[in-house]
Amino acid sequence: MKVSEDQKSCLIEFMQRNAKLLSGKFSSEFTKVDARNLWMKLAEELNSLPGPGRDWKSWRKTWQDLRMRTKQKAAKNLKETKKTGGGTADIQPLNRLEKDIATLISPMAIRGLNVPQPVVTWGSTETPSHEISSNEPSTSADVRFHVSPPISPSSVNSCDGFRTENSYSPPTSHRKLPSKSQTAPTPVTNVPVVSKRQKRLRASHDEYASYLKKKLEIKEGYYKEKLEVLRNQSKEVQSIAAALNNIANALLTLKP
Repeated sequence: MKVSEDQKSCLIEFMQRNAKLLSGKFSSEFTKVDARNLWMKLAEELNSLPGPGRDWKSWRKTWQDLRMRTKQKAAKNLKETKKTGGGTADIQPLNRLEKDIATLISPMAIRGLNVPQPVVTWGSTETPSHEISSNEPSTSADVRFHVSPPISPSSVNSCDGFRTENSYSPPTSHRKLPSKSQTAPTPVTNVPVVSKRQKRLRASHDEYASYLKKKLEIKEGYYKEKLEVLRNQSKEVQSIAAALNNIANALLTLKP
């Protein structure tokens, strides 16, 4: 459903009353939240009029489309009025609402930048001049520059003070190259330097190693002696067990 004329008029009048919303620039005085609140307020007013109902984002898109179409139409009409070469200009006049929208658009956005193009002439001895057309403003002036013709290589070679290709001589070098008989120096091996601290650490390590060795030897002797004692105790237990077995057999023979 198309937007009604009443809704378009209400939309344009609302944008005319709210210049900050029209500019689309935010600051500490006009934030995005303020802009959203204005769009929501506008959406309520537009939805109360005859026509389609939309949310505030859709109405914002509607305004952007109206503004873009009006700007393109006005720019095309301006281009047609400046067309040269004869023929009739294809101008599409703006309606009442489009004229109101055009007043809210910057003229620079419709007209665009008109940058003059320099006209370069070769071999002219005249001084540079600015020729301004009577039909165009001063910003569209044709600027003419004098450019000298390029210098040929032959003229450069014939000039005094220039070294030509034939007169060029490469610089000589006075650096003496080493003779083949010269032998390369023998590399010096880096001898490790042992500090006093490292010596003390090594001595303490050796002392600790000898201490551990003696400790292991003592433990080994202790466990050997203990193993021998256990073996002797085992023999004694076996002999006691044999004696008890003999006594038990003797008691069995004494029974009537």
